Amino acid sequence: MEADTQEAVAQPGADAPSTPEETIARLEADLVTARAEAAGNWDKFLRERADVENTKRRLERTYADQIRRQQKALLAKFLGVVDNLERALAYAEGGASDPERLVQGVRLTQALLRDTLQAEGVRAVPAEGQQFDPAVHEAIASEARSDVPEGQVVAELQRGYLFGDELLRAAMVRVAASQ
Repeated sequence: MEADTQEAVAQPGADAPSTPEETIARLEADLVTARAEAAGNWDKFLRERADVENTKRRLERTYADQIRRQQKALLAKFLGVVDNLERALAYAEGGASDPERLVQGVRLTQALLRDTLQAEGVRAVPAEGQQFDPAVHEAIASEARSDVPEGQVVAELQRGYLFGDELLRAAMVRVAASQ
């Protein structure tokens, strides 16, 4: 039985049978090697984990910087609108005698603002004359009408806007109702 144990412990392909002391020494050496390899693998794991965390932080900083740059660019576009409104107010407060020039300046400012919004992907929600759509319209009143089909928007009280395919603000509308 002791011979069976020695054969089972002996390495395959070993030339000479080993004594129990040699087997213990070899197993202890294998254990030391395995522990060293495990420690190396643990260190490698910790380094990789730190690299992943550093990459994550770097990406977060990059995205935050990119968002900040985009916000600054967008806000800079609105400064022209603010400048025009300030000029219009200064003109009106300075005792301007030509109200048509003031109205023209406000219209130009409105056009500049609409162009800026459109360049950023904002567009108006079609409302008046359209069939009521609860996804983009908010009915705040109804009106008994016989000249238009029921459920048709008869008046836009506040314009709604889309950003791409997303609703920024629903259009506030008055809807035709049957009499």
